Amino acid sequence: MTKIIKIFTIISLLFLGAGVKCFLETKSPNANHSENQDPNPAPILSSETAASDVAKIVDVPWKGPETSPKGEHWTFDLFTAPTISRDGGNFIAALPWLKKSQTTVNFEVISVAQKLYPLQLSGYFTAPIVDGLASADGGYTFMLRDGTTRESLVVKLGQNLEQYGVEVRKFEEKGAAGETQGYPRLTVFDRNISREVTLTAAPQYYDALWEIKLRLKAEGKEILLSRAGEKFSVGAECYTLESVDAEGKLLTFSQKIGKNTQIFSLPVAGDKNPPPKH
Repeated sequence: MTKIIKIFTIISLLFLGAGVKCFLETKSPNANHSENQDPNPAPILSSETAASDVAKIVDVPWKGPETSPKGEHWTFDLFTAPTISRDGGNFIAALPWLKKSQTTVNFEVISVAQKLYPLQLSGYFTAPIVDGLASADGGYTFMLRDGTTRESLVVKLGQNLEQYGVEVRKFEEKGAAGETQGYPRLTVFDRNISREVTLTAAPQYYDALWEIKLRLKAEGKEILLSRAGEKFSVGAECYTLESVDAEGKLLTFSQKIGKNTQIFSLPVAGDKNPPPKH
């Protein structure tokens, strides 16, 4: 009986030891089971290796968008709005860079003339002498004529004409050698254009200001321009007046077409011998 008890005790201890070992292997975080093991475990990287891998990622070039099967211009653009135009009773939207050539110019040049300077010297006189005494005002008095309103003004040297933005500065009755052609002359300083203007009996014109009339072919409306560099629009098309050839009656314009700029020239409508277009 004693031997049986001893044998039973030994067997129990053996089973208990095996159970404890199995329990510890199951709970251990480093337990490696054949079914969970990665056949190709990733190598442990040092800090230098990790930094090198990060640098390589930064140096990878940014790839462009993939071309759509519908064509390269189907790539979505967040920054460029489509050009919307009207064709009859329908509206048409197109991307600006798809426009390859200039469409029909929908306006014509009606007239080109230099802008008339508003003031003109129409006469002058000296202060009257009464009983041998000159007037207290002394000096000359000048008659100016407004070519726009056709009104007359009486002014003196040093006077400011606020409504025109000019100051009367100098008067020359004759030239230095006594010549009379182109004289008398009255010089005024124009604050609007920051320069002196010489007034004579002949009409004066601005050097860089114009009176230009354009007319829309479809609607008949007029567009007025006054200087080179001025921009205007006709429908969805934008134009710039680049230069004016008054003698040749030829105006040069530019138009933005896609990413390019197209230059073209137009003569005054009705000119019998218009100069050739550029």
